[in-house]
This record gives sequence, C-alpha cells and structure tokens, in this order.
Amino acid sequence: MSTTIIVGAGAAGLSAAIFSKASRTLVLEQLSQPARKLLATGGGRCNVTHSATIEELMAVFGKRDRFVEPALSQFLPEEICGLLSTNGVSTIAEEDGCIFPQSGKAMDVVGALYLAAEKNASFIYDCEVTDFLVENGRVVGVQANGKAYKADKVIVCTGGKCRRALGSTGAAYELLSKHGIKITPLMPALTPIFLKEKWLADLSGISCPNALLSAKGVEPISGAVLFTHAGISGPAALAYSGQIASRFAKSKEPYILKLSYIADMLLQDWIDLFDSWRRPYGTSLVHTMLSKYLPKSLAKALCKQAGVDADTIVAYFNRGMTERLAELCSGTKLTVSGLGDWENAMVTHGGVSIKEIDPFSMELKQIKGLYVAGELVDVDAPCGCYNITWALASGKLAAEQ
Repeated sequence: MSTTIIVGAGAAGLSAAIFSKASRTLVLEQLSQPARKLLATGGGRCNVTHSATIEELMAVFGKRDRFVEPALSQFLPEEICGLLSTNGVSTIAEEDGCIFPQSGKAMDVVGALYLAAEKNASFIYDCEVTDFLVENGRVVGVQANGKAYKADKVIVCTGGKCRRALGSTGAAYELLSKHGIKITPLMPALTPIFLKEKWLADLSGISCPNALLSAKGVEPISGAVLFTHAGISGPAALAYSGQIASRFAKSKEPYILKLSYIADMLLQDWIDLFDSWRRPYGTSLVHTMLSKYLPKSLAKALCKQAGVDADTIVAYFNRGMTERLAELCSGTKLTVSGLGDWENAMVTHGGVSIKEIDPFSMELKQIKGLYVAGELVDVDAPCGCYNITWALASGKLAAEQ
C-alpha cells in the first residue's frame, strides 16, 4: 500500500490531492483551513485560469516557458473549468480572457476543489512540517508536530513567502536548502511600485486602462495602471515590479520609470493631436481638451507639470507648451523609491531552482520521491490568473507520477 503526503492545502496542494494515485493520501496543512490565499485572489472573486492557448500560456512565463510546458499542457484551462463544473461551479471568461466562477465568489472555487480532494485524501490541519525525512537519497516521510509521518512520496506545495497571514511563510525553502536543494534569491513580486513624485498623491484612485511602463534594460509592458497615494499599482505596475526588482535593488543611481498614459501614442502622435486642436477648438481650455483622452484630474496635473496654466486656451497653447505636455503624456519620468514588501506582494519571485527539478514530473533530481509544485518553485508570471493555473497544473503533474 503506497502513501503520499502532500504538504500544504493551497491551490497546488488541493490539485495534487485530487489527482493523487496513491492508496493513501494525506494532506498536512499548517493553518486551520485550506486555501486561505486562494480565497483572497482576484479581489475575492478568484481568477482561476485564463482562456489562452497553451502557446500563449507558455509565453507569459518568459524564459521559463519550456520548463512549464509539460505541466501546463496536461491540465489546460478547459480541463480546469471542467473539473470545477463537475464539482458544481460554472465559470465565465471575461473580455481579457481571465476566467472566474460565474458566482464571482472565490469560496465556490475553493469549495469545489476541496470537495474533489476530500474524496481522495485525508486532511490534518494545524500541522506544521519541520523536516523532510530522507534516507539514502530518497524521501521516507516528514516530521510534523513532533511526529514522524512515513510516506513513499512527498509533494511540497507550501507556496512562497508572501502574505504570511494567509499561510505562505517561506519555511519550506529553509528545509529544502538544508537538504542541499538550491533556492534562488527570493523577492516580493506583483507588488505596488512606490514613487518619489509627491504630485502623484492627488491622483490616488485614478486609473489608465491602456498605459505603457518602460525602464532602461527592461522590456516595456502595457496594461492598466492605478495611481495610489504613494505610487502606482494595477495589473501593469504589479507585473512590472517583478521585472525591475533586481535592477532597482542593484542600482546606485536613481531608478527611473517612464509612464505613457496611452500605450500606442508616441511623442509625435501627441504633438499632432495637440496641433489638430488649434483651428477648431481655439477658445477651449487645454486641460478640457486633454480630458477627452485622459482622466480629468490627470489632465490637469499634467498641464500643471508642463507649465500650462489652468486657464490657458488652445489659441495660446504655444510650441514650447505643446512639446512639454506631449513629452509628459508620451512618457512621464518617475523615480522609484521602493517596491512593496512581502505583505504587499501577490507572489514570490525566486524559489526552488528549476535546475533542481525534472519538469516532466516535478520530482527533485537529488532526492527521489520528493516533489515540489506551485509558487514554491522559481516560476512566476504576471497577474491575471497565470500563477494559479501554474499551481493547479504543477500540482496535478506531481501527483500523477
């Protein structure tokens, strides 16, 4: 009789429990309930997967695309939706491709996954794993709550290091490192970006749905940007935080971002737009005209930063003003003062090195029978349900071996 122990009852752990082939499957969860972090995703709605093709899914993982392919290709979005449907939860795809439960309640997704998992596994809560038991290069169980639990196979699905209150403490990294497993540097990812410019505080709550963020040496990213009291957030900013994290940390000079408020409008496009106003709209206020393209308070703020008085009409909007305002609209230079910490982050950047893992099974190469899945692995993607898809898919792959 074979025994599998799954450490952690988040998205990856529940998926592993559902698809485990062992005679006996035991899930050990340190909190008093499963999937606390999953309940908080998507603003409590849980964007569980994405309607993208396998090629599109792979692409969002960047240089990790080939590593994630075996897992993603054996648990496609339509199969994830099928699993939820079988367990009573209908799903709906929104315009951006993100798939949510039709009810709009993350609790329904967690309930469906748990319903399927408990048919195949037993759960022990308030159970903290303090070591992996390894003999002659093979896992033989875990130490938890002062007790040895024997197993033929252990799947570690403990999540990353962000949102400690939701169960992601990062403790598993230390345990695995103690057994010789390489852990790449850990950094908070999908965090707000804090900026030094004080004038931005007045824009808190305003969003630009199709902005463009760029920085030296980093690929630009487009998407929604939300202004906060201390900087920017929203899908594009959250995604970009992970890409600039290491460069910002190493930079000895002020780290500069450029924010274009409409992604496909370049400097000359803005100049041409402003010039087109002169004859038909000569008596209109400049900031009123700009408000047709940008939120009103943002239009006023940019005019002020460009030295265009609030009462300036288009007829008196001279070449110098035009060029200064166009430059700001096409790429306002902003100084990064910091990134969100572990409690602000949505995912962990870094983790168990992919060089340590067989991508076709999720088994660690150094320790037979010991598998890892989900956020614990050095794999992360932009927000938009990709990280949950990875957790579900990698948990399934590890379980089916």
